Amino acid sequence: MGWQIHAHRTKEVSVANNETMAISGIAQVPLRVGRRQREAEILISPDFEGLILGYDWLQLQGSFDWDFARERIRLGTGNWDWMQKDEPLVKVRKIVAVEDVTIPARGQVTAAARMLHNAWSCLSEQAQYGIMESQPVSTSEHVYSGRILLPMSMTAPPVPVLNGREREIVLHKRTLLGKVFTAHNATSPP
Repeated sequence: MGWQIHAHRTKEVSVANNETMAISGIAQVPLRVGRRQREAEILISPDFEGLILGYDWLQLQGSFDWDFARERIRLGTGNWDWMQKDEPLVKVRKIVAVEDVTIPARGQVTAAARMLHNAWSCLSEQAQYGIMESQPVSTSEHVYSGRILLPMSMTAPPVPVLNGREREIVLHKRTLLGKVFTAHNATSPP
């Protein structure tokens, strides 16, 4: 987003499913709803994509009405504003390395990883299992993550990573290792 991030005393927060989410800093940004704009402190996490409006921010807005049926919101006694339409929700979670990983030439290691939170992970109808297909690791040529099936409740999956190069490679902390998609149950034909 190009925001300037500053150190903050909060290092982690609890989320709705009783897990913790790391906080790497804070950004001061203007948030706008319709024609109303207000400065806000946004906690930044490497474990989350998206924005969660907390109770403290909502409380600062005073009264507001949320008309879900008509997809609009009104802050205070102001005018109704239409909700912004987002892209359709893609049920995917990213997996990143939690530490630097050295992969020997033409070798394979199991990388310690973390599955990032997103809005989908908090939905009540979330899938029980996800699958990460084998894919290139975008930061290094000829380096691939392995295919894995894992419970979506697992936040720290071990990820197999293969180096097809003639020299060792170091993948750095927070390198994207892959994306986990919903695994659908296969049904047997009658």
